[in-house]
Amino acid sequence: MKNKSGEWSTWDSNPRPLPCESSALPAELVPRKNGTCGSGTRQVPHSTYNIPRRLFLSIQAWKTAFGLGPKDFLNFKELIPEPQRIAGLQTTAQVYYSLEGMFSQSSVLTSFLNSRMANARFFLVIGFLVPFSTTVVWGAEILFEEGPSRIVGGDWAARMARQISGEPRPTDISDTLIREMISAATLDFLLPHTGSLAQAIRRYGWAQFEQEPEQVPTAQKVRFFVDSATPSVLCLEHPGNTNVVDIRATADIRSGKVQVERFPIVGNEDRTVYASFLSVENMVLYQEHFQRRFFEEMLDLNRPGLERVRDAYRANKKTLAVYELSEYFRNKTTPAALIRKPTATPQSATTETAEAICRHEFNIQGTLYQFGAQIDWSCYHTVPAEWLWSLNNLTHLIVLLNGYLDTSNEKYAAEFVAQITDWIIRNPAPPYTLTRVAAWRNLEAGNRGVNALPITFYGFLCSDAFTPQVIQLMLGSIWSHGDYILKYPAGWRRPSNWSVVDSTGLAAIAVYFPEFRDAEQWKRAGYERLAKQLQMQVYPDGAQWELAPSYHLYCLDRFHRAYDLALETGVPIPGDFGKRLQSMYDYLMWICKPDGTVPAFSDSTSPSVLAVLQQGAERFNRPDFRYVATSGKDGTPPAETSHYLPYAGNAVMRSGWDEEALYLCFDGGPLGTNHQHDDKLSFELSAYGKNFIIDPGPYRYVLNSWRSYAVSTQAHSTVMIDGFGQNRLYFSTEHEAPQNPTPVWQSNDLFDYTMASYDCGYGVDSIPVIHKRHIFFKKNEYWILLDEIVGEGKRRMESLFHFGPEFELKRRDNLSVYTQQETGPNCAVIPANTPGLEVSIIKGRETPSIQGWYLPSEEGRKPAPVACYEFTGNVPAVFAYLLLPYRDSFPSDSRLVLDQDNDGTATLAVHIPPKQVDRIQIDLKNHSAEWPTTSDRD
Repeated sequence: MKNKSGEWSTWDSNPRPLPCESSALPAELVPRKNGTCGSGTRQVPHSTYNIPRRLFLSIQAWKTAFGLGPKDFLNFKELIPEPQRIAGLQTTAQVYYSLEGMFSQSSVLTSFLNSRMANARFFLVIGFLVPFSTTVVWGAEILFEEGPSRIVGGDWAARMARQISGEPRPTDISDTLIREMISAATLDFLLPHTGSLAQAIRRYGWAQFEQEPEQVPTAQKVRFFVDSATPSVLCLEHPGNTNVVDIRATADIRSGKVQVERFPIVGNEDRTVYASFLSVENMVLYQEHFQRRFFEEMLDLNRPGLERVRDAYRANKKTLAVYELSEYFRNKTTPAALIRKPTATPQSATTETAEAICRHEFNIQGTLYQFGAQIDWSCYHTVPAEWLWSLNNLTHLIVLLNGYLDTSNEKYAAEFVAQITDWIIRNPAPPYTLTRVAAWRNLEAGNRGVNALPITFYGFLCSDAFTPQVIQLMLGSIWSHGDYILKYPAGWRRPSNWSVVDSTGLAAIAVYFPEFRDAEQWKRAGYERLAKQLQMQVYPDGAQWELAPSYHLYCLDRFHRAYDLALETGVPIPGDFGKRLQSMYDYLMWICKPDGTVPAFSDSTSPSVLAVLQQGAERFNRPDFRYVATSGKDGTPPAETSHYLPYAGNAVMRSGWDEEALYLCFDGGPLGTNHQHDDKLSFELSAYGKNFIIDPGPYRYVLNSWRSYAVSTQAHSTVMIDGFGQNRLYFSTEHEAPQNPTPVWQSNDLFDYTMASYDCGYGVDSIPVIHKRHIFFKKNEYWILLDEIVGEGKRRMESLFHFGPEFELKRRDNLSVYTQQETGPNCAVIPANTPGLEVSIIKGRETPSIQGWYLPSEEGRKPAPVACYEFTGNVPAVFAYLLLPYRDSFPSDSRLVLDQDNDGTATLAVHIPPKQVDRIQIDLKNHSAEWPTTSDRD
C-alpha cells in the first residue's frame, strides 16, 4: 500500500523466507528490506515497487506467461476496460493483497479457505496450474519398451511426474557402475537393461524402470538419479509396490563404492507407476505452458460467444481473457438442467450433510472416515480400496452443492472451491491408463465426467467463491478428462460396465462443454463407443452380459442418460440404440420380484427397480412398464406372467403381477463376463409378499474369507459335491456370450417347467460330476426341484437352501424344514423319500467354514439360516424337493413321493392335505414335463 509520501511500502514486514536465487531475479524485484539477498547487497531504485519475497519466483514465471512487467502486473487497470465490473478490487493494493494471501499459505487448500479470498469476486491471481496428460507425454522419452516394461527418461515434467528427487544433472556414468548397483541391491531383473539405464542417466541425470500395474500384478519401479546436492553420488531407489522406498543404494561416482540400505515397508494396494504431487511453487513452472494450451488447444476461441475471450487473449491480455471466459459461462442458459441458483435468502443456515463434508467427514458405503485439514485422496494405507474409489467419484461435492442451493450459505461454495482445487492439483491426468489408481481409473473418470464435474461446475457459477481462476482450473481438468478417456478408453482387454461408464462420461463432457475444441470428436467417439457397447454387451433378451442385475442397472442408467442427452441436444443416435436400450427395461420387468426388487445374482444386491421402470414407461410409452412400476395402479399388465430369458438363462415362474404373487427366478445361464459367482442353478423365491429363499449378496471387493464365501457355491442355493463348490470360474468358455441358445422351457395355464445343467466339475481338481436341475411350477401353488447328479462312484452331495435373515427355520421329523412366523406367510422345503438323506440347519457359523450369512455388504452382514440336505452314496442319483409356500399353519401331512422308472422318467406325487394329490411326470432324458389329467382332487 502507499504511505503518506505516495511511496509503496512492503505489505508484510516479516515475510516467510523463500530460497533466494538472486541471479534469477531482475534488479527491480530484489526486496528492499536491508537491501540484502543472501550474502550480496543490491541498491534498489527509489521508484521500484516493493513486492513480498514469497512472490518473487512466481512473478518471474508470470512475467513471461503474460508478457507483463512487474509494474504492469500491479497496475492492471489499463488492461481491463471496465474495472468497475470486478467487485471488490478497486485498487492496486487489493490485487497486491490477494497475491500476498495466495502464496502465504502452506497449501492451495488452505489458501482458498482464506477469508480474504472468499470476499472477492475476482482476484488477479493467475489460474492454478495442472500438468495435464500430454504435458507429461511431451516431456518423457522411452528408451526401452517391451510389453508392460519400459525405461523412461526426459525433461523436468517427466521427472516431476515420477517423483525423482532434486534436480538430477547429466553425468558420465559407466555401465559397470550401474551393474554393480543393481547387483548390490539384488534387483537382478534390471541387469539386461544396464545399457539403457546408463544412457538415460548420461543424457538426463535420471532414469526409471517401470511396469504397467494393469498387466503385472507385482509391478516394479526403480529410480536412478544423480543427486544434485552432491553431484558425485548416484542413487538407486526401489519403492516396490508402494511410494515408500524399501531399497536405497548410493554409489560414489569417482570411487565406485556402493552402499545399500533396506527399509521395512507396509504393503498397500497402490501399485501406481505414475504419481505426482505438485507444490504451489512447482505449479508456477507450468503456468506459461498451461495458459498457452488452455487458450490455443483446449478452447475453441472461434466459437460464437467467445469473441471477447478470443480478443483479449490475442491482445496478450490473458488475465482479461480468463475473466471474460468466466463471464461467458456465468451468462450461459444451457444446459438448463444444470444451471441452478439458490432459492433461499442469503443466510447462515446449514445442513448436517454439508457440514460433515466441511469437516472432511465422509460416510461412504456405510463406513465413516474423517480427514484433518488435508484430504488424502489416495490414502491406500488407511481405507479400503472400494471406499477410496467412491471418494474419488467426488459425488460428495454434489451434496455440498445441494446444501448451498438449499441455504445460500457461501461457506459451502468456499468448501467446494477448496476441495475441487485441491483434488485437481493433487491428481493430474496420467499419460496412460491406470486401472488401479483411485483418482484415474476409467470408472471414476467417466463417473466424474457425467456427474460431479458438470453438475457442480454449472451449479456453483452463481457463487462469488467460484472465481474466474478456479473456473479456468476446473475447465482445464474437465478437458483433461475428455482427453484421457478418448486416448485411453476402458475395455482394451475386455469391454465391461467400465466401457459404458467412461464412454458416457466422454459424451457428456462433449455435450455439456461444446466450448472445447475437441468436443465434436469426443461426442462422436463417445456415442459410437456407446452404440458398439450396447450391441456387444446387451443380449437380444435385454440382459447386460455381466449377468449381475446391479451392474445391469448401472449400465442402463448410463445408456439412458446418454440417450436422453442426445435427444435433448439433437445429437444423432447411431443404429438401433433406442430399441436395444428398451430391451434392457424389458429384462428388468421380467425378473422384477413382487416387491419391486430384483434377484441378487452374481455381484448384486437387491435394489428396487420400480422408479427405473417408471422412467422406461415415460421414455418409451410402455403401459406394461407403468403397470409393474405402479403395482397395478396404472397401465396394463405384461403379456405374460412367467417368462424365459434365453440369453441370460433366467426362468421366471410367477402366478401374477400383484404384490402377493408367487415368484421364482432360476439362474441357469452362462457365467457372465465380470462379477461372477460360482452360483449356477441357484434361485430366489418369493411368496405372499415375502422373500423366502434369497441370494446372500456380494459382500464387498476385498480379498478375505468373507468375500471368498460370498462368491462361492456354498453361499448359494445349489449343490456341492464332496464338500467342494463349482469350478466354472476357471473355464473361459463359460464367459462367452451364448450363440442361439436352445433353452428348455414349457409354460401354459397349468404349469411352468425348465431345466439347466452344470458340467464344469467341482473343486480345483474338477471332480467330474454333472448337476442337472429341473424345476416344475404348479401355477399358484408350489414348486418342485428335481436334482440329477450324474457321474460315477461314491459321492457326498449337499443341497443348500438359503433363507432370508428375518426367518427362523424349524425341522420336522420327516426332514422337512419350514419358516416359523407367528403372523404372515411361511414356506417349507419338503424332501422326497430318499433313504440316507439328512438335514441340518446352519446359521451364523464362522468356523470351521463360513456358512449361514446374509452379506449384501460388510456393514449389512447378518446371520441367515441355511437348510443343508446331505447324502452320501453312489451316483447317478436323483433327489426331489417340494417348495411349498403357505399363508396359515404348516400343512403337516404334506409330502413328496419320487418314483424313477428305468426308462428315465421321474414320477412325482405331491400330497397336500386334506385330499389333494398331484402327479407330475418329468422325462429326464428328453427334458420335458407332463401333468396327467388323473390328479386326485377333493
